[in-house]
Amino acid sequence: MSDDYGIEVEVRGQITGGYRLKVTVTSIGMYIDGFTARESTRNTSGYWIQPPAQQVNHKWIHTPEFNTKTDFWAQLEEKCLQALGDSDPSTTQKDTVYMPTDTELEEPINLDDLDF
Repeated sequence: MSDDYGIEVEVRGQITGGYRLKVTVTSIGMYIDGFTARESTRNTSGYWIQPPAQQVNHKWIHTPEFNTKTDFWAQLEEKCLQALGDSDPSTTQKDTVYMPTDTELEEPINLDDLDF
């Protein structure tokens, strides 16, 4: 499947049972933060890709809405899964936090090295 729409996906962080994603459609200059990829045994990919939603009067309202039966959605979903990694997303480095060693913590900080 070729990428006709210029879809790019960034993994923004880990959430309970999945990841939060930002989708960019470069062909039309659209940026949508708040997509989620939640672990799901019902999907063959292992993840359920969901667009952003808000709970209003006890109902989930998707903003924006997508027709999930189109080629656009298929490409969007594929790009989301690719962003998570081909095999096991938990083995990638996107969720690791830098922890300095004791030696690094003892060294003085040079303020010239910091970007302000």
